[in-house]
Amino acid sequence: MQLDMDSVPSTVEDAVDRLIAGMDDDELLSVRDGTCDSPTQLHHFVGRGLRNNWSLWSADTPLLRDAVFTYRIGHADDISSLILSWTFAKARGEDFDPIAYCQTFYDHWEKIGTTSIEAGSYKGPLPEDEEKPDAEG
Repeated sequence: MQLDMDSVPSTVEDAVDRLIAGMDDDELLSVRDGTCDSPTQLHHFVGRGLRNNWSLWSADTPLLRDAVFTYRIGHADDISSLILSWTFAKARGEDFDPIAYCQTFYDHWEKIGTTSIEAGSYKGPLPEDEEKPDAEG
């Protein structure tokens, strides 16, 4: 995978597009044919690179702010999981509802009495509307 880790995307959707663009034909084929059948296979290696090099642990970056305001998630693991899962779906030509996908994170953090935003490192301005966005469909 060829990624310019010094050039940080400003939105989650841009991050997905960059990952797709950075995949070579063999990588795309392995995602499409099921050889690499799960985003979790990439979570520890590619995901760690995203979390560290795209500043997902920082206090406030455009990418992190987009995740907070658009998807109401702020924990680096949640953001990288969203990016990788969306990338897999897009590479396979599958529909993907990022808000519905984030419901797992909302439920997880609610069980332990917090939110993904509170559990993450984000320290920028918060969305005025604290409610979770509605899933499409």
